[in-house]
Amino acid sequence: MNKLIVAKFGGSSLANDKQFKKVKEIVLQDKRRRYIIVSAPGKTFEKDYKVTDLLYKCYCCVDNKNLFENYFNIIEGKYVSICNNLKLDLDIKKFLYGIKNNFFNGASKDYILSRGEYLNGLIFSKFMNFTFIDPSDIISFKQNGQLDKEATKMLILSKLSHIEKAVIPGFYGSNKDGSIKTFPRGGSDITGSIISSVMNASIYENWTDVSGVLMANPKIVKDPKNIRNMTYKEIKNLSHMGANVLNEDSIIPAEESKIPINIRNTNNPDDIGTLISDNLPDEDYKNTIAGISGKENFSIVTLEKLNLINDGLHNLFSIINTNNISIEHLSFNSDSVSLIVPDFQLRKCESSFISKIETQLNPGSITINHNISLVGIIIRNINKFRQIIHRIFQNLSNQNVKIKIIIQPSCESNIIFGVEDADLSKTIKLIYESINNPVLIEKSNTENESLPIYFNVLSK
Repeated sequence: MNKLIVAKFGGSSLANDKQFKKVKEIVLQDKRRRYIIVSAPGKTFEKDYKVTDLLYKCYCCVDNKNLFENYFNIIEGKYVSICNNLKLDLDIKKFLYGIKNNFFNGASKDYILSRGEYLNGLIFSKFMNFTFIDPSDIISFKQNGQLDKEATKMLILSKLSHIEKAVIPGFYGSNKDGSIKTFPRGGSDITGSIISSVMNASIYENWTDVSGVLMANPKIVKDPKNIRNMTYKEIKNLSHMGANVLNEDSIIPAEESKIPINIRNTNNPDDIGTLISDNLPDEDYKNTIAGISGKENFSIVTLEKLNLINDGLHNLFSIINTNNISIEHLSFNSDSVSLIVPDFQLRKCESSFISKIETQLNPGSITINHNISLVGIIIRNINKFRQIIHRIFQNLSNQNVKIKIIIQPSCESNIIFGVEDADLSKTIKLIYESINNPVLIEKSNTENESLPIYFNVLSK
């Protein structure tokens, strides 16, 4: 493993000239920080715009001159302000006007959305006096839109092996024809992970505006605990359940090459943050959980039919596939099946979906619950968790939170509760309090049904 660090800085870390100066100081503190991945500028205050959002607005209103000019002027103002305040000898307006012309010459959506990272990369490379590397020269995609891992590896090694220090915009690469192709939102994390893996970095640092991973969303739970160490599996599960920490796909390249990921805070660089690797220190296994997260807007579809598993399950999957519905979770026994699917996908075809099921499967019953949120708990010590599960359910019941479904894989590494969308924040807060506070939360005035079935399920 090389003694080099790949460091990715997010939008909040590079939102203005003051943040640029912080990042420069961080980079220069360790000479091993040789390859720097940058995002587009984020918000500098609550009601501010992210540059990528502004670029998308420009793309959507290119035929409305006044509206387009309004949004583009905000973008221009951000970049010009950064360059002027840093006193850079860089004609950023020349690049901005070139991009502006491309809007009206039919530039693709991916090209437009990638320009925020591109411009920030130009500016930061000039500020640092590092080599600028356009990721379209080193990140390659196949015709089907998937990353071409082998071609990308060869391109990165060929380019970076001879460059001591470089700034690389995140989020995008190129198709075989040279056109720009973007990763999903949060794609700069993926870029950093790929570079770390190929260059066999000693560590992949991901700098953001929080001091590592928190046990729960700080917008819901006041001062949640920091999680100092996590496994790749834990962070992937937490990200999948909605935690806005790392792009789920960005973990895989680093994990495959056993590159540790360190999530750090640009605004508090002395904090060690969270280290993500294959194993945990022994003392960390004493912790009950590794995090709580949730995401909303799902539906639960439940079918009952005698011998369904042998007489109808195949047809059910065919109907789901025909209607382009993705399955988030699935549980079944011989006579029933429950599916959790995205709410918006189901609502698009709900009538025809139900009609096909009734015609082809003739179920005894079919029920649909809309507006469902999924709350995931990443379990670290299952024995300790079993000791407090009663308290969790009691607190949820006392506060009138009705659990619609429970899902727990056989590995017992996580458990998922389905609750109404309106109860998402309340559920996360109550679970956090139940785990970190041994005192039961008082019952609310509104009576709620007891939940013995859930205790029985989890006592096994």
